[in-house]
Amino acid sequence: MQTLKIGQQVTLAFMEPRVFRITAVNIDGSYTIETQLDNLHSGQQNNQQKLSYDSVSPEMLKVLAPKL
Repeated sequence: MQTLKIGQQVTLAFMEPRVFRITAVNIDGSYTIETQLDNLHSGQQNNQQKLSYDSVSPEMLKVLAPKL
């Protein structure tokens, strides 16, 4: 079983191309993750929205190798 930490980058099994970051480890062993959404309609860089999921089981996450 893999050990995940806050700040680690992961992907979801059903949303593989999108990279999420672990933001919380919940008491039940699940995780809270979030990612930045690209705002193509606005044209403003600082008007980004976040997508987050709470209570994600570790079996649904795939850890990404750190970039060197």
